[in-house]
Amino acid sequence: MIRRSFEIVRERRDFWQLSYMLRHQLRTAEVLGDQLTAWTAAVRDQLEALLREIGHRDAPALSRVLFAAIDGEAQHYVLHPHEYPLEATAECLARHFCRRPTAPAQRGAAAGRPKHAAGLRRKTRSKRRKPRDPGISQRTLGA
Repeated sequence: MIRRSFEIVRERRDFWQLSYMLRHQLRTAEVLGDQLTAWTAAVRDQLEALLREIGHRDAPALSRVLFAAIDGEAQHYVLHPHEYPLEATAECLARHFCRRPTAPAQRGAAAGRPKHAAGLRRKTRSKRRKPRDPGISQRTLGA
């Protein structure tokens, strides 16, 4: 759905350019208010259902974030089609939103990786380090 959204924007750029221009007019909100709100809610509902389907517990909030990201990317592309990296940003969104979430306890054990490989920091102690005053840098001390 993410990729297809951007294909549609690319294929019908003139329509979306006009759409964004009209959506930012106060009179448009008065004329299309309920219809525009219903359309937006329908798209968000679809995104929420897809996010739930792949296991996101916070699908309602994520659907709003994803909708805003798609909408924002589309606007940037419509304004600057030759400079905006639409394919790269679409792939980035798809990668980050479409993967199944893992439970916190499984993250370190996923694929047999040690905890530190899953993004968790290992605690290490350095015997030579002494606590420093955070307001004084080594450069200030002449070190």
